[in-house]
Order: sequence, then structure tokens, then C-alpha cells
Amino acid sequence: YHQNEEDIWVMTHYENSNIYEAFLVTQTGVSPTSVKSGVGPTFTSSHGDIKFNQQGNKVGAVVQDQDLITLADFNNFTGKVSNSNGIIGAYNSPHGCEFSASGNKFYVTAWGNSGGVIQFNVSNNNSTTLSVGETNISSGFKPHGSLQLAPNGKIYIAHDPSLFSSASYLGVINFPSNSGLSAGFVKNGIYLGSNGSSWELPNATLTNN
Repeated sequence: YHQNEEDIWVMTHYENSNIYEAFLVTQTGVSPTSVKSGVGPTFTSSHGDIKFNQQGNKVGAVVQDQDLITLADFNNFTGKVSNSNGIIGAYNSPHGCEFSASGNKFYVTAWGNSGGVIQFNVSNNNSTTLSVGETNISSGFKPHGSLQLAPNGKIYIAHDPSLFSSASYLGVINFPSNSGLSAGFVKNGIYLGSNGSSWELPNATLTNN
């Protein structure tokens, strides 16, 4: 949300560029003037997710084909992005990202080598957040799909059915603000029957108010 708690920011990022572009959506439509910020690593691909935290002061992004995970500061009054930092190759094929409702944890799903559900401890220093104290909470399970914070405060994870199984589930992080394994990751959290979840989940705009 915008600082006025009514309007909504929509964020995108240019490919082969370091430019973020934010669009403000109001009751009358999309603002004709966007806000561009050239900051942080160059995104050499466009396959991945971008998420705001609920506090409106951080924006995280992953670029799957680049093995890139980034975290930046966001000004939800002006729409400017700053202090963007990234790590490349620490976790291969990152696809989804999400923040806990409290904003103290940042999560990434990665399905390549060294992948899993990775928890980062959010601090004021984005470089430190991405490089110190991260934890793989999924015990070797490497989901392909996106993460989505729900109104109940849990984070749900899309992933393919297990090998030789036709039953589909959503993974769930039951207590996303908790550290390490106490976050309560469950691979088969919600049964979907024969309906798949695979890669993506619907975007949801949530507020703490």
C-alpha cells in the first residue's frame, strides 16, 4: 500500500537492467506517471517474483534463471527503491519470495542445487540480511512454486505432487515470524485432491490494518 493506506503500488523490473518501475493505482485508475529507480544488481532475466512486505518499507525479488535473490528498501510515499543488494548462486533456481506478516523474515523457494525453503532474518542492512544467518527450513525438499502470505498470517507454497503420486498439496509455513524450524514448515499442508498447484499462487494485497 501507499503511505495513505488507500492507494496501491505495483512494482515491476526491467530485464537486462537495474531499473525498478513502480505504478500507483488509485480509485480512479493507474497513475500516468511511474516512478523509476536505477539501483542494485542488473536482472538478466525476467522469470521470478517481486514482493513487498506489509510494512511497505522493503521489496524482495528473485530471478530464477540468474540464481539471483535481492532485497531493497522501499519508500511507500514516493515509490522510490534504494539500498538494493543481491546474492547470486547461493541458492540455485529461486522462483518465489515472500515476507512474514511482521516483516522480520524473508522467505525464498529455490528448486536447484542447494535449494529449499530459505528463511532470511530481515535487518536494517539488506546485505547482512542476505548473507548472515539464513536457514533452510524444508529438510531437503525443493519446491518449484511461489509463496503467498495469507490473511491468517501463514505462508502457502505451490509445489508439484510427489513422484508417483497424483495427490496435490500446498506447503505451508505455519508460524512465519518464528526462527528456523520453529516456523513450522509442512510440505503437505493443504490437500488439493487431484487438482495441481505446481508453480504459481494468486497474488493477494494484504494490510495490517
